[in-house]
Amino acid sequence: VYVSGGYAVLVNRGTIITKSEFSSSIDLTGRFRIDANYDIFSVFLRTTGSSTNPWKSQDNGIFINFQQDTYSDFSKRWIGISEWSVGGLLNPTAAYTNDQNVHSSLLNSASVWIPSNTWLDFRITDDGNNVSVYFGNLDNPVVSASSSFSPGSRIAFNNGYSGNQVSIDSITIVPEPSSPALS
Repeated sequence: VYVSGGYAVLVNRGTIITKSEFSSSIDLTGRFRIDANYDIFSVFLRTTGSSTNPWKSQDNGIFINFQQDTYSDFSKRWIGISEWSVGGLLNPTAAYTNDQNVHSSLLNSASVWIPSNTWLDFRITDDGNNVSVYFGNLDNPVVSASSSFSPGSRIAFNNGYSGNQVSIDSITIVPEPSSPALS
């Protein structure tokens, strides 16, 4: 992770995690740019901030996935909201479990166009039970889901693929913590 031109660049699955915890409802806004023909920009809500898995993503939380994968399949441009856990915090009958002991349940998704090398505005709201993702038009959600799954109270931003980069800018989290938010 490094800073260039005033924005953060997440490289090779780089991650930024909030230093502060967010125990109440949040309204998160910002913008991102995927600098390749395929990559994933992820936001983890309600995470503990731990990362012990081989993908360098968070081990748990509500996983919001902005996926742009034109390399293998044009149909894989979407935004998904999932419950995500490494080590089995979710029910072992979760919708997806792999050999790395990752449990994931896709709660909802929407097909969207995510172009390369273009700054894209997003907004995420979370009241502790309902998560909504806004994309482009920040007044109307593109996808929403309900979940009380909450292993932690931090927020993380992640670049999904090794060898690529995602840039993020203008991140605002309301309510603001009383101390610096990112570490």
